[in-house]
Amino acid sequence: MLHTENKKTMITALRTAGKLLSDNFGRTPKITVKESDSSIVTETDIQSESIILEIQGIAEPYCIMSGQTDRRVNISGVHL
Repeated sequence: MLHTENKKTMITALRTAGKLLSDNFGRTPKITVKESDSSIVTETDIQSESIILEIQGIAEPYCIMSGQTDRRVNISGVHL
């Protein structure tokens, strides 16, 4: 179960990233292909993930494996 402060941080991260996604909905994004044509990532996907990692990284002292960029980020933001 999430502690109250962690829950608030997660909600902030998701709302901030969600606003970016909502603001960019319907626009033609820059697209990157990860492994195949069926595995695409938009610039907005990467930006929203970065927002979540940044906000969570400030609040959580552990590594996070991200899905869009396949990277690991520790609390200092250093790619592992």
